[in-house]
Amino acid sequence: LSVVVVTAIISIILPERVSTPGGRELIVAKPFGPSVKTPDPARGYNGWYTGEAGITETLFTLDYKMNLQPWIAESSKHVYPNIWEIGLRKGIRFHDMTPVTATAVKWSFDRIIDEKSDMFNKRLQKLLDIKSITCRGDDTLIFETGEPNAAFLYYLTSPGTGIVGGGRDKDIIIGTGPFKLANVIPNEEMVVSRFDGYWGERPKLDKVH
Repeated sequence: LSVVVVTAIISIILPERVSTPGGRELIVAKPFGPSVKTPDPARGYNGWYTGEAGITETLFTLDYKMNLQPWIAESSKHVYPNIWEIGLRKGIRFHDMTPVTATAVKWSFDRIIDEKSDMFNKRLQKLLDIKSITCRGDDTLIFETGEPNAAFLYYLTSPGTGIVGGGRDKDIIIGTGPFKLANVIPNEEMVVSRFDGYWGERPKLDKVH
């Protein structure tokens, strides 16, 4: 069998099951998943898992026609060839209910671009080429790149740039998506639960495995 056929067979969606009165739970079988207990999107390719599971979101995204769309961001302005001004959508909260501010987003990016950080991502920083990030108030960031980068906003759709909050527990991924990370058994299972404080449309499922 070809890889495509095998993947189609393995990636089956099982019937929904009722876990609590009025609650809904979904089990999805798929061939790939996190290989670590804490799949931080900034490390390796974990962002693909956390983004797909609805745990993390990026500043921008691509629609089904590959058109750039704002997501956590609300606006963008190309100020100079190597400077971008990005405004954040208001009213978004992390899974711990702390607000998504310019300072919080800067912190999330600093981990990726700082060579001294445990979460430094050489591949992403090579694409982004961020020289500095400055906060202007609570909802505006100024990104300066080393060289003019016409594709900068498109690179911000990379799942590895998924915005996460600081928090006190490094073993918990605090995203902004419709689902919170509940548990990971490396190479076996990832469980997410509904985030009732989500800024967008509320998920209809309570839990997904």
